[in-house]
Amino acid sequence: MAAAETEASTNELLLEEIEAHQDIDQSPVTKPELHTWYLFGATLDAVSYCCVSVFAPVIVQSLAAKHGSTSTDHSVPCDVSALDYKCDVRIGSTWIDTSSFVFACMVIAAILQTVLFVAIGAVADTGAWRKSLLVIFAFIAAFVAILFPVVTRADQYWLAALLFIVMNVFAGGAWVFLYAYLPILARSHVDYLTAAQATTASSDSLHRTLDLVANRISTHSFVWMYSGTLFTLIFINAILALYIPASNLPASYSAHVAVLFAGVILMAGVFYAFRFMRDRPGPPFPKGSSAITYSFKRGEYFLNFLIRIRGLTGFSAIAVWAALSNGRQLKHLFLFLLGWFMVSDAYNTLVSVAVLLSTQLLGFTTKEVLIISIEAQLLAIPGTYLWNRFQVRMQWTTKSVLLFQTSLYALMCFFVSIGTSPRTSFGYKHAAEVYVYAGLHGFTLGALQSTCRSLFASLLPPGHEGSFYSLYLLTDKGSSWIGPLIVTAINGSGADKRYSFLFLGAQFCMGIFFFSLVDPTAGYREATKFAREQLRKSKVRFEVSA
Repeated sequence: MAAAETEASTNELLLEEIEAHQDIDQSPVTKPELHTWYLFGATLDAVSYCCVSVFAPVIVQSLAAKHGSTSTDHSVPCDVSALDYKCDVRIGSTWIDTSSFVFACMVIAAILQTVLFVAIGAVADTGAWRKSLLVIFAFIAAFVAILFPVVTRADQYWLAALLFIVMNVFAGGAWVFLYAYLPILARSHVDYLTAAQATTASSDSLHRTLDLVANRISTHSFVWMYSGTLFTLIFINAILALYIPASNLPASYSAHVAVLFAGVILMAGVFYAFRFMRDRPGPPFPKGSSAITYSFKRGEYFLNFLIRIRGLTGFSAIAVWAALSNGRQLKHLFLFLLGWFMVSDAYNTLVSVAVLLSTQLLGFTTKEVLIISIEAQLLAIPGTYLWNRFQVRMQWTTKSVLLFQTSLYALMCFFVSIGTSPRTSFGYKHAAEVYVYAGLHGFTLGALQSTCRSLFASLLPPGHEGSFYSLYLLTDKGSSWIGPLIVTAINGSGADKRYSFLFLGAQFCMGIFFFSLVDPTAGYREATKFAREQLRKSKVRFEVSA
C-alpha cells in the first residue's frame, strides 16, 4: 500500500515537472542536431572573439590614434610607434583619449543591446522565432564583419567604430537565441528523458541529472567554439603573414581583411544552420498579443510586417519586464544574475583592456596580439575538459567550481594591478607577463563560461528561456558597459592605466559574493514552481478569453 502511494505521488510529481516544460517538440535530441548547434556556436564565436573582442577594438584604436594628436599638444600628430603613447582624437568639439574612444563604443553597443534584448528576447520562447531570429541576427553580424575592408583611411575611424558597434550588437543578439536552445536540448536529451521515466525518480534527482546533462552539453559546445576560433585564428595568422597592405592603406588593414575572413566563416555557419538546425518551437503567442492573424487574412502584407514587428517587440518587452518583476519568486535565479552581471562584465572588459594596453604600454604588434589570442584558445580547449574532469573527480558542485574559478580571476587582476607601484618590476611591465596571463585566462575562461551557463540553465523556468537569456546576455559576449565606462574614466583621468585591473578585480569579488548566496537546488524548485504557475495562469486567461 505504501509502495503504491509512493509510486503514485512520484508519478504525480513527474507529471507536474513535465507540465512545467512548454516545449512543443519533445522528441529526443539526435547527435546531428547537437553537432549543428555546436558548429553554429563555433562560427559565431569566430566573430564574437576574433572580431568583437580582439581585432575590431585594435582597428578602431589604431585608426583613431593615426588620425589623432598627442595628448599634451593637440597640434602635434600622434606618434603611434612610441611606447606608452597617449593620444587624443577629436569628436565634435571634444578631445577624447583613443583608448577611451574604443571603450565608449563598447558602452554604446551595450546600451543598444539592452534595448534590443528587452525588445526581442522573449520572442525566442514562442513559435518558431528562435531559429528565424538566430539566423537573421547572425547574418547581419557576418555581413557587417565582411564590410570592414571598406575602411581604407585613418580619417574613416568613425566608420570602423560604427561597424564595430553594429557587429557587436547583432552578434550579441544571435547569442540570445542560440543560448535559448541549451535548456531545451538538455530536457530533450535521452539521458534526462530516461531518468524522468524512472518510477523512483524524485525532483532532486531529476535536477541533478538535468544539471549533469546541461553541463556536458555546455562543455562540448565550448570545446567546439574554441576549436572553431582557433581554426579561424590560424588562418588569420596566415593572412597577416602573407598579406602586406599597400602603402596608401592603414597599417592595420591586414586586420581589416582578417575580420572579413571571420565574417565569411560566420556566414557559412548561418547557411548551414538555416538548412539543418531544427526549429524546436515554443508555445504560440498569447491570444491578443498582436494583430498578426488579422493582417494576414486582410492580405495587407507590408502593414502586416510593421504590425508584426510592433507586436513582437511589445510582447517581448512585456515578457522581459514580467521576468524582472518576479524577483521574489525566483530569488536564487536573480542572485545568480547579479553575480553573472559583475563577472561577465569584468572578463569581457578584461580581454579588451589587456589587448589595448599590450599595444600601448608594451608595444605589441598585431601579429603579437594574434599570438596571445591563439595561445588563449589553445589552452581553452583542454582547460574546458580538464575543469569538467576536475569537478567530476573531486565531486564538487557546479557552484563550488564556479566560486573557485572566479576567485582565480580576481587574484590575477589584483596581481597585475601591483604594477601601478613604481617600485615593482612586474605587473604588466614585461611582454613575458602578457603570455603568462593569456595562458591563465585561456585555461580558465572556457570553463568559467561553461560552468556559468550550465548553472544558469538549471535555474531557468522551463518555457521562459528566451526571456531570461536576454537578461543573461546583457553583459555576455562583448556587451559589457560598467567595466568600459570605468576604464574610460580611468584613462581620461591621466592615471596609470593598470588601475583598470584593480577595478576589474573588485568586480570579480562582487560576483563571488552574489554567487555564494545562490542555492541551486532551491532555485530549481523555484523555477519549476514558477513555470507551472505561469502555465496555469495562461490556461485560465485563454479559457476566459475563449
